[in-house]
Amino acid sequence: MLRGISPILGTIIISIITLGIFAALLYAFSYNIIGIITLKVKVSAAAQILVNSSSGEAYLQYFLVNGNNFYVHITHINVANQTTISVNITLKPGETYENVIRLPSTTHFQIGNYYTVVFVGYTAFGTTFSVNATALAINMQKETSHSTIAVY
Repeated sequence: MLRGISPILGTIIISIITLGIFAALLYAFSYNIIGIITLKVKVSAAAQILVNSSSGEAYLQYFLVNGNNFYVHITHINVANQTTISVNITLKPGETYENVIRLPSTTHFQIGNYYTVVFVGYTAFGTTFSVNATALAINMQKETSHSTIAVY
C-alpha cells in the first residue's frame, strides 16, 4: 500500500514546489512593474528669465534633465502664473534639454525678483507630473553681452 501512495505524494510535492516558485517569480515581476509606475518622477529643472530693460521683452532660458529610466514628455510651461506656454518636449532616459523661448509681451517681470516656473507633462506610463523651478529675472544686456541668445 505504501508503494501506491509514494508516487502521488511525490507528484503533489513537486507541484507545490513548482507553484511556489511560479508565485514568487510572478510577485517579483509585478512588484518591479508597480515600483516603476509609482516611483517619483526624477526630472530636474533650472530656469532664469532674461529681461531686456529697455524694451521690456522677456525670454525664458531653461534646462531639463530626465533622471528616470523611462521617457517623459513635457506638454506646457507655466511662468509665474502669468502665462502658459505649450511645448512638445520628449526626454529620453538620462537626456538633457535646454532652450530659450520668448515670453509673450503681456508678461512683465521685475529684474532682481524670483518667479516660479512649472514644467508639466506625463511619463511613459501616462502618469502626469509637474516640476517647479525658481527663476531669477536678470537684465539681458548685462548678463548676455558676450553671448548670443538663440530664440526658438
